[in-house]
Amino acid sequence: MADDNRNQMFWSREFARLVGVLTSAHLLSAAEHRQLWAHVYTWESSLAALIHDLLQPESLLAAEHPQLHEVLSRRYYASMQARTETEISKCTHEVDGEPRTDSYRYQQSIHYKDSTIRRQGDENVCDTYRASICPNLDDDFVLRGLLGVGTFGVAFLAHKRSDTRPPKQQKLYAIKVETSSTINTDIRKRTSDPSVAPLYYQQPHQFRYIPMEAYLLLLTAGCRRFPMLDSVYSHGKYKATVMEATVPNEVREKNYDPYAETKDWLKKGLQPLDGSSYLLSREKQTGLNEVTVCQIATQLLEATSYLYDMRLCHTDISHVNYLLDDAFNTTLIDLGLIHFGLRDADFQKSHTPYIPNYEKFMTPELATELLKPNYDNTNFSDGTVQIPLRHDVRGLTLWQLGCIIYELLHGFAPWEEPNPDPDIGRLSDWPKGRSAAQQARRMRKIRERRQRVIREELPVSEDLSQDCVDMLRAMFTKDPEERPKLQELLSMPWFGQSSYWVEMDTLEIRRQAATG
Repeated sequence: MADDNRNQMFWSREFARLVGVLTSAHLLSAAEHRQLWAHVYTWESSLAALIHDLLQPESLLAAEHPQLHEVLSRRYYASMQARTETEISKCTHEVDGEPRTDSYRYQQSIHYKDSTIRRQGDENVCDTYRASICPNLDDDFVLRGLLGVGTFGVAFLAHKRSDTRPPKQQKLYAIKVETSSTINTDIRKRTSDPSVAPLYYQQPHQFRYIPMEAYLLLLTAGCRRFPMLDSVYSHGKYKATVMEATVPNEVREKNYDPYAETKDWLKKGLQPLDGSSYLLSREKQTGLNEVTVCQIATQLLEATSYLYDMRLCHTDISHVNYLLDDAFNTTLIDLGLIHFGLRDADFQKSHTPYIPNYEKFMTPELATELLKPNYDNTNFSDGTVQIPLRHDVRGLTLWQLGCIIYELLHGFAPWEEPNPDPDIGRLSDWPKGRSAAQQARRMRKIRERRQRVIREELPVSEDLSQDCVDMLRAMFTKDPEERPKLQELLSMPWFGQSSYWVEMDTLEIRRQAATG
């Protein structure tokens, strides 16, 4: 900022200038600025800070990273061209006398509102979010009900008012409403990444800032494994991202009342299907066969590969972050949980996050660390704990994917005891014991499983095909350096076999019909 040419090596020019204004860089030397605003310099590998110039052909960033520029610009322009003249950011209001929420000037505003729903109460916050939707969105869409309530937002199901077809034939959309932020807010709150970035236009000095998740949906529009972005309505302190909905026919065909109170929508709950819908957790059984799991796994791997091509990595592949339709077509969601690395070093982290609810994703290297005596008295029930253990974000993502596949095939997590125990419950239940004695019993089981993760061979069902067994054994290799990378997984015979099996089943049905 104080040295604009220096910062051009790792930031987009528009971002460097904006942050320079917001942090009064002209009043400081480069060394003083870096010391005072050190956390801003951790954004050197943030896609939001780089995307504008990575898309701009003549920029320094595009010249330094030509392959990444080619992939990003090709996908971005294809997405924009498919939209023809359709505007992406559609809220035109100037709320409370402020400039348009998606404007360059508005990025100087500061929002201090708490952004987590759990601290505000579900019913009240859902009412607030519903009432804060942009009037333009209300004019364009009919809300049918609630799809879900997350930690940071509320998702509504809707259709366009212009769609006059019968209700069961209307195209459905998921509208994700969250509190919005600005670049200035992100600077003051010391967030890990900026939450918005400007759309790239060929005309100079034309900016429309949209949420990064919406930006990523634009970049993934060429892959069926992601929701298709329709529009964004950034309205004051709230933003709504509209995307095509993935819901089963049961949800599509439900009667709806667009004028019902939010509390009534909460009671009904229009539940989409995700991977957990087919896991019978109390019985530790799966409701899926290998062919179906192969289809889901192959499509999740396809989504992961599509992100990798843009040097992106989904850091939270869990059962609730992908959706299924009635034919088990898979859609990866929650792209706010994406890690970007301009260089390979950006994927290397000095600490590994440990989350109690994610015990099932335990790796041998993390288990080894947590079994050390210095962690015996650590309270892990309060949320994420950063463990000083180096890891590659990409490798951890593939381990998570392996755990998801294993659980869909078996009904329980890798190395978890297969027999249900009401006292112990699920892996994620261990910090929630009704008494100290029960919690101690659960903790003992957790330690026993961690020992198995470290020492024992992966147990697999005898009913699985050999290709499936080979894939699982490879994905759960003990040594992280020897685990297969993405390209090796893509070449494994098991992935993609579901289409072959379906074709064989179809041929067999036809053969039986012919021989009658």
